[in-house]
Amino acid sequence: MDVKTPLQQILFWFRSSLTIRIIGIGILALLLLIPSFMVSNLIQEREQTRNAAEEEVTSKWGGYQTIGGPIVSVPFYDSIKNDRGESERILRYAHFLPEDLQITGTVKPEKRYRGIYIVPLYQAELKINGSFSALDNHSLPISNRDLLWSDAFLSLGISDVKGIREKISIQLGGDTKEMGPGTRTNDVFVSGVNVKHSWDPSRSKTFSLKLSFNGSKELYFLPMAKETKVNIDSPWPTPSFEGDFLPDFRDITSSGFKANWKVLELNRNYPQDFIGDAESGQVNGYRFGVRFLLPVDEYHKTIRSSKYSELFLLLTFITYFFIEVYKKVRLHFIQYLLLGFAVLLFYIMLLSLTEHIPFNVSYWIASSLILALVTLYSRAFFKGEAVFLVAGGTIFAFYLFFFTLLQLEDFALLVGTFGLFILLAIAMYFTRRIQELESNKDSQS
Repeated sequence: MDVKTPLQQILFWFRSSLTIRIIGIGILALLLLIPSFMVSNLIQEREQTRNAAEEEVTSKWGGYQTIGGPIVSVPFYDSIKNDRGESERILRYAHFLPEDLQITGTVKPEKRYRGIYIVPLYQAELKINGSFSALDNHSLPISNRDLLWSDAFLSLGISDVKGIREKISIQLGGDTKEMGPGTRTNDVFVSGVNVKHSWDPSRSKTFSLKLSFNGSKELYFLPMAKETKVNIDSPWPTPSFEGDFLPDFRDITSSGFKANWKVLELNRNYPQDFIGDAESGQVNGYRFGVRFLLPVDEYHKTIRSSKYSELFLLLTFITYFFIEVYKKVRLHFIQYLLLGFAVLLFYIMLLSLTEHIPFNVSYWIASSLILALVTLYSRAFFKGEAVFLVAGGTIFAFYLFFFTLLQLEDFALLVGTFGLFILLAIAMYFTRRIQELESNKDSQS
């Protein structure tokens, strides 16, 4: 009979005690959170690389576009007191919005490639019509005689003027004028075009213009009239309507979409006329439009998938621990470590594949490779016992469960909650006699 030294007895107890092994496996799972975070950072870095590629393309073509106006701006001089208590005259602007505004047009999208990345771009052709009512009956705290109507000008807001493709001519009443660069004042629009036009405040005027420009990914409009109507159509099949107002009508098919908006002045929180930049923040705070989504954002799904990595890791360790207990075998901690690395390698493999092929195909290719690797490895240390098939089948069930959660956008929480409930019930069933098993191990030692 061999006599164990105290150190050997401690090591034997450490290996055979279920409680100590549970603690050890838990510590190992916590340590594996470090590479799990590294995998999440890698996915975010690749997404940032994609975004940088998009910005490089859009900076030369035209970025997100927001169209506002046109509006009439009239300068006037105002007296203020400076820091020394002296009176000074400064130039300010009174801004007047249209009575009605109609925007109709077509947005033609296209896909550009920057390396392996796809960038959605578009060319927009818009027709803008509307009218201004008489401006002498305004609500501003300034008299008409103080307003410099002969120096009035119209401004049209365009967020990225690099995208303008054609000259912009506006028909104003019976006159046709070509608009020039800039907005003269940043009270309302940071960038855009303008035209100087002497204004008769007692008369109403109609206007119309055509706007041809490039943009990328998003197109928005500002509700800058008592009644703003926007009608656009596009052959892009996957739009996302965003902003402060949803379209009153939309028709989305595989060949494109049509959308109509109608926004009243009562739907916004700024008046038809105001002075300076007092209302500019609110003017630009209201917008509506469309985002041209790619059919599938692979990085978004990969990020969602990686959020389950810690849970997947824990479930895998629990599965092998139960097999240990009931088959009376012992796995080395290094074997647990390699199993954990295999679980995390799945997400790196998924990321690399989704940059070239669709997400669903990538998911099952990556999961099949990892599943085959883990199953064959399990067969080796279970010494040919059929229990390795149980381990492989359980991990396959995990992959199927998490794939289902990724497909269910609206019901993911509901399905996930009941799925975890079932897993917890199974764990409780297999651990109901764990004290007896541990007592048997102690008596055998």
